[in-house]
Amino acid sequence: MPTKYWNIRIGTTDAVPICPIGATTPVRRTNMIILNDNAVGIRALAFCDDSRYVASGAEDTITVYDTETGHPVNQFTGHELLICCIAFSPSGMEVASSSRGNDVIVWNVLTGQERIKLRGHSRFVNYITYSPDGTSIATASMDFVVRPWDAENGRMKWESSLHTAMVMQLVFSPNGARLASCSADCTAQIVDVNNGTGVAVLSGHVAVVYSVAFSRDGDRIDLEGRVGAELVFIWEHTGSVWATVFSPDGKRVLSVASDGMTKVCDSFSGERLLEIDAGDGLANAAAVLFSGDGARISASNGNSGIRVWDTATGRKFLVLAGHMDDLSHVQFSPDGQYIVSAANDSALRLWNLTDMGVE
Repeated sequence: MPTKYWNIRIGTTDAVPICPIGATTPVRRTNMIILNDNAVGIRALAFCDDSRYVASGAEDTITVYDTETGHPVNQFTGHELLICCIAFSPSGMEVASSSRGNDVIVWNVLTGQERIKLRGHSRFVNYITYSPDGTSIATASMDFVVRPWDAENGRMKWESSLHTAMVMQLVFSPNGARLASCSADCTAQIVDVNNGTGVAVLSGHVAVVYSVAFSRDGDRIDLEGRVGAELVFIWEHTGSVWATVFSPDGKRVLSVASDGMTKVCDSFSGERLLEIDAGDGLANAAAVLFSGDGARISASNGNSGIRVWDTATGRKFLVLAGHMDDLSHVQFSPDGQYIVSAANDSALRLWNLTDMGVE
């Protein structure tokens, strides 16, 4: 039996024209849910690991939705200022969130109750991530300090003031033993999670390091085109590199830059495997990512829609059109079945790729 998706606010089915590559006329399919058509000021999106739930942070409120039905599961309203970031625990049963206040709140997804509050930062927290086993939460703040916390009792383990400017991203190694951070001070730092001892300082960039990613085996790390201790330099872009990410198998690196190009390179040799012109002007770094199985990538440029490509051939599967203003956030679900998108048109949309015939 086909699944129908309904507009929660008006109770009607949303059918969006999608023109598959090679087709001459659009095919109308029921493949998208408008989770909220008044989602003003979306500032954060996150899927849980098993793709059951997707959460959005708008204004001072966090809403968790069921991806299968589109129905809201719970809403958290304990923050007094604008939401900054959100993260699911690996179990999907808790959400950690921050606002323009200095605290992080950990919520129970099903009850909606605040479980613990993480206090210690002197300015607002701009990044949150859980360790793979869910026992630790790491936060970075505009005070330039990185802090890991015990996820059960909220106790701060240690603090690191190694960076001298805003921390852009945090990521745990796959085994949870190390924590990497990158910063506007042009460096990345790797520390031991247990005691905060520095493991390595990765320097050499002359501008902001926007993103950091471990390979699946945890032995390599990617910084905007510089791959770990092997020092493989990937000179592919003619503009500033805004985001990089490893494929799930760690063999490829996806990058996007202000030259409008999206590229996939071999993470060992640096050889270019795929080059995609994402459109004129700045490619939206928030909308460039691998699907969970590494078979697809998505990219967006302004309000021209979300484009989905096959990573092996570069063939474009779909253009997901419907937003009426610039996209602000896009994410694949971990299982690769869904894409969630938010834009300045105040619409929060959930796209079902399986219903569109993308296997």
